Amino acid sequence: MLHQGLHHLSNYMAKRLTLRHGDTVEAIANIPKQFTPKLQADIKKVLIKMNQDNIERTKDIASATTRVLTFKYLGPTNHRGARVKISDPRFKKSKTIPYNYIYNSSGEVAVDYLLVEGWKVASVGFDANVIIMSEWNADQQLN
Repeated sequence: MLHQGLHHLSNYMAKRLTLRHGDTVEAIANIPKQFTPKLQADIKKVLIKMNQDNIERTKDIASATTRVLTFKYLGPTNHRGARVKISDPRFKKSKTIPYNYIYNSSGEVAVDYLLVEGWKVASVGFDANVIIMSEWNADQQLN
């Protein structure tokens, strides 16, 4: 009987660990009656706590303001040397800068330019050619 009760409990909790925000009330209302009142109360506390934690995490993620810039290598032409184009899809602006051969990649050239200009770079995705800014404001534009 204990083994069967633990099996029901583990199945019930496994289903509830993947709850969406609005499903918590329904999950609390549907706690199986074969669980003891104390176990039902404990499950209810856990579900409420999980819901509160998810709400807090969602708010933290939603309040994090990130900005993504893209960069692209532009090869040399008959009239211009190699360059790097940094684009801001959010504000539809771009800036083309000369390639600096001190660096090994166009991403490093772009990051160097942004750091010199006072941007706060959080990370770089060299495979996807993106730069993620940790903090920014709308007044900071590529010119």
